[in-house]
Amino acid sequence: MYDNDAYVYNKINEDLREGGLDVQAEDIIDIIGGYHVPGYGISSNEDLGECHLILNYYKQFTVRN
Repeated sequence: MYDNDAYVYNKINEDLREGGLDVQAEDIIDIIGGYHVPGYGISSNEDLGECHLILNYYKQFTVRN
């Protein structure tokens, strides 16, 4: 099931790891279940740009061994 909180957190955690970030989605994101709006799941170029900025910001705080 794609619209339950556990699935969403797992997917975000995979993406964070792939992006080189050592942070858990559960620590930085609150999911409000059942909140669907027009265009739900469809990111605009503006949304994607904002995500890129946020990921790059958090990368500077990640210490790699």
